[in-house]
Amino acid sequence: HSSSRELTAMQKLAHPPIPQKITFLIILISPLLLLLAFPPLFAFHAYTLKRHSAHELAVVGEITAHNCAPAVMFQDEGAAGQILAGLKTMPQIVAARLELRDQQRLAFFGAVRDELEIRSSGLNSGFQIDGNRILLAQPVMLDGKREGTLYLLADLQAMTSQLLKLYGGIFALVLAASLFLAFLLSRQFLRFISNPILRLA
Repeated sequence: HSSSRELTAMQKLAHPPIPQKITFLIILISPLLLLLAFPPLFAFHAYTLKRHSAHELAVVGEITAHNCAPAVMFQDEGAAGQILAGLKTMPQIVAARLELRDQQRLAFFGAVRDELEIRSSGLNSGFQIDGNRILLAQPVMLDGKREGTLYLLADLQAMTSQLLKLYGGIFALVLAASLFLAFLLSRQFLRFISNPILRLA
């Protein structure tokens, strides 16, 4: 008798009942659908964030370059340094470099590696996006002539990390809610699918 009970238990483990199979399949589908849906949404949101940040950087660069024009004209390092220092209030801007027409540095703030990145970019005007870093080269104009260049370097690593944490929290909440809803729906489906089969068997 004990051996027969053990055999029956092993059969149940190897071949679970139909209601358990249906419940397991319905609950399994929910996280799989979420795993397929969330990565494209995060990638699209991250791309939109970069484009929006690039647009904001362009506006800031244009205004700052206009304010730097007198400092460039008189080669006033003090005034140029004060103007660039005001950009430190924007956490995404990690470096700024203002140079004259002959590429001589007039003012700068940031790390040494940031300045090396700016100088080695070869960017003359416009944007350069590399991963989470955005480099802007904004010409400084005086009487319609280009007299210098303002470089702004932004790093979106912190913003991307915050976005990832936000999506992680939303994913966890949606997953918990979907699993609970899938469990309730599976109990309802059992009445219409498995119970008639079991009665027939």
